[in-house]
Amino acid sequence: MPNMSYCRFRNTLKDLQDCQNALFDNDVLSPEEGKAAHKLIAMCREIADEGIEVHIEKEEEEENA
Repeated sequence: MPNMSYCRFRNTLKDLQDCQNALFDNDVLSPEEGKAAHKLIAMCREIADEGIEVHIEKEEEEENA
């Protein structure tokens, strides 16, 4: 079942914090988990660089409509 839209970011934040702890605590990752970690980090960078800008632009468009 997909995350419900009203709690998607809260639930994901908790999971990301768990991933962050695993990386910072130098947990040993399987090769598959290591690949997934790299993909997750790349996605986080994309979100940080572009995703929030798209969200802000949509909010501004709605306010000006």
